[in-house]
Amino acid sequence: MIKKYINRVLFVSLASLLMLVQTFAQESDSTAVNLGYDIRVAADESAVAVGIASAKDLSKYFAINPSNALYGQIPGLTVLQNGGDFWSSESASMFVRGQANLDNTSAPLVLIDGFERKLSTITVEEIESVTVLKDAGATAIYGQRGANGVIVITTKRGKNEGMKVDISYEYSTNEPFRMPTMMDAYGYASAMNEALELDGQAHLYSKEQLDAYKNGMYPEYYPNVNWTDEVMRNTGFVHNFNTTFRGGTNKTKYYVAINYMDGEGLLKQDRNRENYSTQLNYRRANLRSNLDIQLTGTTQMKFNLAGRISGINQPGKANSENIMSLITGTPANAFPVQYADGSWGGSGIYKENPVADINQTGYGTGHERTLYADLTLIQDLSAITEGLSLSAAVSFDNNVIYWDQKTKNYAYVHRTADIDEITGQLYNFTSNSYGENTPLAYGTSFGGQNRRNDVIIKANYDQVWGKHKLNALALFHADNEVGYGKDLTFNRINYAGQFNYSFDKKYLAGLSLSYSGNNILPENNRFHFYPALSLGWMLSNENFLKDVSAINSLKLRASAGLSGLEPDVLYLHLPSYGDGHNYYFTDGNNSNSGLQENRRANPDIKPEKSLMTNIGLDANLFGKLSLNIDAFYEERSQILVSEASSTSKVMGVPATEVSDGIVENKGFELGALWQDNIGDFSYSIGAQYSLAKNKIIEQNEVFREWDHLKRTGHSVDQQFGLLDAGFWGVDDGLNGVDNISPDGIEYTYTSVLKPGDVKYVDQNGDNKIDEFDMVAIGKSWLPEVYYSFTLGAEYKGIGFNAILQGASNVTTMLNTPGVYRPLYNNNNISTFSNDRWTPETATTATLPRLSPEENMNNYRASTVWQRDASFLKLRTIELYYHLPESIVNKVKLKRAKVFFRGMNLLSFDDFEMMDPEETNLVYPTLKSYNIGLSVGF
Repeated sequence: MIKKYINRVLFVSLASLLMLVQTFAQESDSTAVNLGYDIRVAADESAVAVGIASAKDLSKYFAINPSNALYGQIPGLTVLQNGGDFWSSESASMFVRGQANLDNTSAPLVLIDGFERKLSTITVEEIESVTVLKDAGATAIYGQRGANGVIVITTKRGKNEGMKVDISYEYSTNEPFRMPTMMDAYGYASAMNEALELDGQAHLYSKEQLDAYKNGMYPEYYPNVNWTDEVMRNTGFVHNFNTTFRGGTNKTKYYVAINYMDGEGLLKQDRNRENYSTQLNYRRANLRSNLDIQLTGTTQMKFNLAGRISGINQPGKANSENIMSLITGTPANAFPVQYADGSWGGSGIYKENPVADINQTGYGTGHERTLYADLTLIQDLSAITEGLSLSAAVSFDNNVIYWDQKTKNYAYVHRTADIDEITGQLYNFTSNSYGENTPLAYGTSFGGQNRRNDVIIKANYDQVWGKHKLNALALFHADNEVGYGKDLTFNRINYAGQFNYSFDKKYLAGLSLSYSGNNILPENNRFHFYPALSLGWMLSNENFLKDVSAINSLKLRASAGLSGLEPDVLYLHLPSYGDGHNYYFTDGNNSNSGLQENRRANPDIKPEKSLMTNIGLDANLFGKLSLNIDAFYEERSQILVSEASSTSKVMGVPATEVSDGIVENKGFELGALWQDNIGDFSYSIGAQYSLAKNKIIEQNEVFREWDHLKRTGHSVDQQFGLLDAGFWGVDDGLNGVDNISPDGIEYTYTSVLKPGDVKYVDQNGDNKIDEFDMVAIGKSWLPEVYYSFTLGAEYKGIGFNAILQGASNVTTMLNTPGVYRPLYNNNNISTFSNDRWTPETATTATLPRLSPEENMNNYRASTVWQRDASFLKLRTIELYYHLPESIVNKVKLKRAKVFFRGMNLLSFDDFEMMDPEETNLVYPTLKSYNIGLSVGF
């Protein structure tokens, strides 16, 4: 079995080497690699696969959430942008080497200074380095937490030098990266008439009404509202202040960071007549203090304390989660914003006035408090054995969220009138009132709390004798996490060891061992063993390469081993009960709900198991070129899947989950960085490329009669849909009374087949178009390919940096209501539908005909609605100027820098209306223009 894996990895590696012409790499740390648990191995003595981004790399981004500073920084790390609400506690979506399980629980473990913490709760300025652990040699030590990869965040610490003070201020203006263009009132009304006509129904709007929309006559009765312009202003802004103090002596070292950020969103306030703001506003204050104290000659203490206080203000009803739905979901002709008498517009169908929801529903204020505290004592035991030390670390973390609301409702009116065909005057006036004006009502709500405690005890042994060097450690890690709600207490224990050995700085070996468990699993199956072996060969230290001046460093490495992932569904080994059928009793025939078994217990639940092999090459050539190449193969097994397809319903108990799933994941990563100096001019050019391709081997799939329906054998989340063959035309011979096509195929998703409907391929030849004709189309929503390019140059203090990041082998299904799916269910319509079928556009149309009804034949997953979501974005560009010392010293500074940054300014893609990374109706992704100043004392 192992031989099969190794052969596959060797094949992938050879293919990678043949593609060396595409090679790119990242800058590697030349001193030490932080593997977590405060394990630090010299880079040239490590045989594991890791990727590193330094504080300098991260500083090129303006990122309120540090995850947004990681785009294109590290090979093997895929970072995808979510919505643009920077106040969200959710980070960008991150994946290490793609996805290797079935239920989208592929997020890596994130450690901050050795403890699991949320990356969104700290600032970029606090971070010294980000290390991504990618192979089993690096992740096995984390036991049941390591299979998805590990991201190790190291914060800055004090140095043995005089105090350095750095102060920076950055001002950012932001605007939507891309917004859908909705049709105006005339366009909407014309489209509705067209849809009704194609469905064989009478027009809803007369010519006079269409002219009124088009010409702006009678705006109160025939409005034409651009809701985007009414709701959103052109720009928002962010103020970001940072102050750090860093220094120390032989006895005490310190690092203190203070950050304050204040940002406002894009909502207009010009109709707000209240004495309070309903603008989206986010304020945050972060404080960090890292202390290193030499208590005695052999005892050291590290104490880290970090806190964050944040608050968000938002309208009582409209917020970042629903504002885009209000904007895109309300047609331009639905009602005016306000009538001349000040009444808010509204209707019985469209009950939410987007502008009123922002300005007249009060406001809510969210509060979040976060505390991170940890203490580590390190005792040097060299008096017992040279190189021996013992450390103990404890942590206490607490996060709480609560809300204060002062909300109210508003009254709104819908007024209509007809237009006389002869005189053009209004008549037949109607007015309907809805809702009521209410005073502000105060309320509070609790958003949740999370507490965590960790204890880590570690024995470490470092020894060098002759040409031999050994680092060995044994550790015990216990953590307790308590969430808000029922059954959200997690207890985990990890017994682990690691051995790193090198001989003559040429031959490297590492062994990692973990025996870990948790209270999620049944008692008899809680602990599992995870070993991994890594080997390395520093060829550049061999005699036959020592005198080759072009090769500064050349290392080959390989690893193989196991890591695990705990289940994300709790207590599957216990039976689950819920409300059952009613039981009637007593003379009054009263009823009471009984209990029934929701699913059976499965006492054999296991954690996911990742068997991964990796081979890699690291090189530094000509003193200027850094190269990194990795190829990997992973088999992820024991994945939770439903037993429904393998268990008879005769049992009478709903199916449970079983640990039977298997996914294969393989790929390679390449990286290159060229750095050079020519006199006062320095420059760098870099590139990275990652490929991660998975395949479902086993998922307990339900029986499917035809092979083209089977999901097993395809990638995880492979999109399935119908294959279109164009659109039915006017002259194609449709009878207009049933769903049978001229070639005798029954279209089961509609009762009447009409011109402009989508024509599909009958895959199984049964003369029906139904769910049995679905095939694999396109790719998954998660890119298989992730790449970036970096550029940088500096001349006498003037310089620039740029990062372009792209993704490919990714598709998405266009199903956003109103934007892509128009009219039905009272949806709006965007200009995207300009490419729809009509009798006049039959030869060029790319979209089906319009319909006011939910046409299940036309609006379903198919190649009509699938789009390539590949992109290449200019993630950041920075222009800066380091002021000369002659000027800086005059004002008693040691350094000063002014800079301009642009974020997400450009995207090269074939996507319409929305950001290819985010097609949901959330707060839009943003592009920003920043200017800043940093000075040092």
